[in-house]
Amino acid sequence: MSRRSATSVMIAAMALAATVACLADTDPCRISTVRPARSFIAGEPIRFTVQSDLPLQNVTWTVTDHRGAMRASGSARFGGGGASTLRVSPAVGVGYYTLALQFEQGGETTRPFCVLPDPEEGRGAYSGIFGIGGANTSPVVWDFAAQAGARQMRAEFGWTSVERYEGQYELPWVETVADLAEARGMQLTVLTGHTPAHYAARPADLDRGIAGPSYTWQPEGTVEWYRFIDAMAGRLASRQLPAESAEPSDTLPRAGKRLVVAWEVWSEADAAFYFGSWDRYLDMLRIAWCTVRSHGRVPVVYGSCGHMTEMNLTCDAGVGDYFDRIAYHPHGARPEYDLMHWYRNMPQALIARGIPRDSAFTECDFHGSSAESEPGFILRLYATLRAMDERHFVRSSCTGGVISGRDVAYGMARAVGDGLEPRPAYVGFALTRWLLESAHYIGPLPAPEGAHVELFMRDGVPLAVAWTEAEPEQVSLQVAPSAFLLDALGGSTRIGDRPTAALDLTPEAVAVVNVSMESVPDAISGAIERALTTELGHESPHDSGWIDTLEADAAAVVAPDFAQRLRAAVADANQQVRRNPSQGAGA
Repeated sequence: MSRRSATSVMIAAMALAATVACLADTDPCRISTVRPARSFIAGEPIRFTVQSDLPLQNVTWTVTDHRGAMRASGSARFGGGGASTLRVSPAVGVGYYTLALQFEQGGETTRPFCVLPDPEEGRGAYSGIFGIGGANTSPVVWDFAAQAGARQMRAEFGWTSVERYEGQYELPWVETVADLAEARGMQLTVLTGHTPAHYAARPADLDRGIAGPSYTWQPEGTVEWYRFIDAMAGRLASRQLPAESAEPSDTLPRAGKRLVVAWEVWSEADAAFYFGSWDRYLDMLRIAWCTVRSHGRVPVVYGSCGHMTEMNLTCDAGVGDYFDRIAYHPHGARPEYDLMHWYRNMPQALIARGIPRDSAFTECDFHGSSAESEPGFILRLYATLRAMDERHFVRSSCTGGVISGRDVAYGMARAVGDGLEPRPAYVGFALTRWLLESAHYIGPLPAPEGAHVELFMRDGVPLAVAWTEAEPEQVSLQVAPSAFLLDALGGSTRIGDRPTAALDLTPEAVAVVNVSMESVPDAISGAIERALTTELGHESPHDSGWIDTLEADAAAVVAPDFAQRLRAAVADANQQVRRNPSQGAGA
């Protein structure tokens, strides 16, 4: 996203927020909660503070869920400018709801609210994919993220923001963000992006008007970059999460973990290397990797090499040792296709060069087509990430996917006045985190073309996530008597009346809890078959330039028919698996 576009969006958002704030000031009925984004944690009493400037009068209230079903109702007296408490009884569970107040003297006020799973439940080894972007200094924003179960923040510490004036670093801002994360037991990925104008080198073909704003230019020298990284690492590299952030429900220890889980050298100079020299970015990558490590052990440094041309130039220059993972910014509406394309190409290229590296999706803009479909899309996306064993994924903030002043359909919240209004995606993110963070992935179950059924084991209970890529499909699934269908907003339906349940699937993913244990061997066989017969293996109906290159090299070095014999062997192994499927979970 260009600086000019980002500025335009920011100005528009600020203008809208100011307008909404004025409307909020004149709103005769204000409804608030203790937690941000008008939210509650499952098990908490559902209490609202209602302040009405209307005359004191009788009010009828109702609570409806996302399906339109009334879940609770009652009456009260509000008005006269005083604040009163409205308690919803019976309490409602995890979900996205609408509170409606009908005033006796006319008029109605409606507000969305949500109930989230306990963020301390279901902690597990796959916390790295539940990240969001931003570097806000508002405690409210951090509470908003933490209570949804976000485990890390991609802190956007732009060089342009930290060193706005030569040699003067805004480190108090950096430390404030670090303090907010530390207090909530959240880790940081430090983004070091952008080049200050006073250090930027003018691209050679700037006059053609294609080089973009100065923050995308490469720095003229490297000493200033070293000083910036050294100052940042000096403040952040040694910080750890405190022992008091640990909870009795933790399945993995938090205390003693480093606050910074990774450093990302996505300087935006990479956006302009076509108009200059790629060597300068490689200098920056080398300096960052060495400087950060001079301050102690650091888990990983991400290189901005997530596009084929950039990665080739990086590897050809011998800089493969100066990044631990490849930072990549995927986006789109087809995560299955897009991620499979990524894994079909990038790992093969790196392995062929002798520098195998994992990826890190650090600014991602996958989203559904509407606010209503976004929760199911989130569940579908994260099930795909788990099936591909991805360990790092950050939901983009700069495109409105987290908090926005405008009504972004796929956003988690909308800024209204001085508060936050929850969106369906907020509940979808929290519920998906609760389902999948600690679940163990088993493998895919049989499904028609275009449909997906991925099996997990969560606390000893088989759990399937199912969806289609496009058209609706019906899938049969073996289930236990206690099985139920769970949508991404918390709505549940019992389906265990028969040993086999017929599921009508759509692109909005659903979870099936208490799948039959008899499905586990099928999922294990499916995982083996997927590894042997898809782009994650070697036998594939899809063309791949990297595979073709490897086969050509093997034919020249080993034997002319080596690739043909290898494909035949893989195909034979796959046929053996189909003829003799594994039996039992220990297979």
